[in-house]
Order: sequence, then structure tokens, then C-alpha cells
Amino acid sequence: MSLHQKKNRTETGLFVAEGRKIVEELLTSSLDVEAIYTAEPFDTDRCTVYLGTQEDLRRMSALSTAPGILAVAAMRTPVFTSPGRGMILALDNLQDPGNLGTLVRTAEWFGYVHCLCSHGSADVWNGKVIQAGMGAVFRLPVSYVSLEETLGEMIMSGTPVFAGLFGGTPYSNFSAPSSGVVLIGSESHGISPALMQLPLTPVTIPGKGVTESLNAAVAGGILMAHFSA
Repeated sequence: MSLHQKKNRTETGLFVAEGRKIVEELLTSSLDVEAIYTAEPFDTDRCTVYLGTQEDLRRMSALSTAPGILAVAAMRTPVFTSPGRGMILALDNLQDPGNLGTLVRTAEWFGYVHCLCSHGSADVWNGKVIQAGMGAVFRLPVSYVSLEETLGEMIMSGTPVFAGLFGGTPYSNFSAPSSGVVLIGSESHGISPALMQLPLTPVTIPGKGVTESLNAAVAGGILMAHFSA
């Protein structure tokens, strides 16, 4: 059974982390590590370590160049409850694993307390997400929710949702609140029509070039840098 496939991860509750740096980050997290498979000696008291050949690791790897070490660990499925304070990242149908991982990593860097993903977003336990996030997904809670319902409730309670949109107010016109949400839409379609029905706070990143749009991860990084407590 390959844990590189989402259906198998869902069935077993396990995922794969590849590469020495990623495995080391995993071992410093609170996640339950089931086993490590390596072609070179590796010491840890967190789990059983299985020593194999480079060819064994190549067959187990999903990467084009097998790093020679991988770990199997239990996924975390945090239930979101609105925190009293702190900034939150929300991703609407963000389907590129590299962008999702980069955004989670950036959110952790700027002290965000949670990441909310729509059910149409990429799987945070996808190997490409983990690689791009450099282990941030092991620490920052990521929950899959109905954004329409969850953000609607937060707005009703007075939490601002800063939505990255063309034609909005320049983000620099706003001060960073003690709690709020930065919302980033999908790479292809932006923020979904259902979410656009909510009383969002549209913000834009002014530019001078002729490029059609910014990469989702770049746009999210700029907005999170500004809206960080």
C-alpha cells in the first residue's frame, strides 16, 4: 500500500516524510512517528529505524532522486475552534501542492496560529506540500472546513477577513489587527463566488508591471507579512 496516494493516507491515517532535514523536523514535532527507513545509520529513540539499501529507498521514494531516508508518521487532523487572538490563513481551493506548502511555511514564519483550507484544496499531507513547507505542516495546525460557514461565523463575531482581490483597497492602508484572517483564492479562479457573497475586506497588492497576476504563494506572503501581529 503506497502512502504517496491520498486514499491510502486517508485509510491508514499515515503519511510519508522524505529527506534528512524533513525527518529531523518531524522528530522535533509532537506527531507520532511510526518508523524510519534509511540507507545510512540514523539514531533516534522516537521510533524503530530500519536499515536498507539505497535501492530499497529508491523504490519507496516518490522523489525523482531518492534522498536515502524517509519516515512514516501519523497525520494530525485538528478541529478548528476560533482562537481569541492571532492571525489565520485561509486558502480557497488552492490546488498546487507547492504553493500550499510554501504558504503554510510562510504563515508559521509570521506567527499565524492556524491555516484553514477549503475541501477543494490540495492535501496538506501530500509529499510535495511537506517538501515545500520544510516541515511547517508538522507544527502549524491545518484544518479542512467549509470556508463559507467558518469565515461567515468569524465575520459575524467581528473578525476581519482580508481577501486578496483585484480592485480592492491597497493592503498598506490597513493596520494589522490583533486577530483576523488573510484569505487567498485559487491559482486559476481566485476566490469562489460563494465566499464573495460574504462581507469580506478586499485588499490588493499594487504593482507597476504588466504581468496578469502574482503567484498565490507570493501574494499570500506579502499580505501575511503586513497582517502579522
